[in-house]
Amino acid sequence: MLIKPIPRAMLIHSVTLKHVAYKDINQNETYEEQRLYRVRFMQKRELRTYRGDYNEEVMSKGKLFIDRVFSTQPTAIALDDIIVFEGAEYVIKAIDSVCGLRAHHMEITF
Repeated sequence: MLIKPIPRAMLIHSVTLKHVAYKDINQNETYEEQRLYRVRFMQKRELRTYRGDYNEEVMSKGKLFIDRVFSTQPTAIALDDIIVFEGAEYVIKAIDSVCGLRAHHMEITF
């Protein structure tokens, strides 16, 4: 089943993704920053997400939607990376790829 892209009119936000590029011997982190355009940032007061083999509960503050067609694609993304939106920093807790016949969009829980 082919799923249409997220409508471009809904992708109204831009965020900065800070990916850990390097950790020195003292565990100081150096970040590589990338600006992501045409994404959807949805902030929640409290959102419960269940993931992992043991159905662990993750308390999150919201989700970021990155469309595979219209959004800027991240060069590197991993758990514990940081998303900056309107000056506030959020730590990535889960990354999910939603698929039809091919990858449709990414849902990032923070």
